[in-house]
Amino acid sequence: MSPSSPSAVEVPSDLIAFDILSRLPAKSVLRFKCVCKQWLAVASDSFFLDAHTRYNPLTVSGFLVEDFATTTISTFSVDGGESPAIPDPSLSSLNRRSAASNGIFVWQSCNGLVLCTTRSSQPRSSPFLLNPTTMQYREIPDPPADLYPCKYWFILLFDPSTSFQYRIACLSSNITHAAFDPTAS
Repeated sequence: MSPSSPSAVEVPSDLIAFDILSRLPAKSVLRFKCVCKQWLAVASDSFFLDAHTRYNPLTVSGFLVEDFATTTISTFSVDGGESPAIPDPSLSSLNRRSAASNGIFVWQSCNGLVLCTTRSSQPRSSPFLLNPTTMQYREIPDPPADLYPCKYWFILLFDPSTSFQYRIACLSSNITHAAFDPTAS
């Protein structure tokens, strides 16, 4: 069939790359981003990331737990079987002491993203979301100023069944900021 034939359909090459790359494991996609600028653009696109998550759902086989006293990290299995190995050898050196020496306090991590604040001479510092794989980060707006006299915590939330977006919650020990007031009737 000749290219000028009315029934011949030309599929854009970036659409083909999108479909192929979205079905590959994340580690392969990261390697293939170096192949060409087109693949880098496709693999960095937010629509691609959503499609990749749908085709490659995360399964939790275990989790990491840090002992705050010793700053060591241990692995535990979800199903009670053998504890999974730390997937990346560089994670074995990840601990609060090394992060603190770099001026970073790690609040939480979720699906590879890390919620952090910088340590500074100021009483509070702005949180930021870090992707350690790409070293990209995004600053998070400061909580309201009236939270400063009390303790507050940040939580990183992600539920792919409802949305492919991450959420950050700021919880305060100040009861006047509670979303639910148990004293109300």
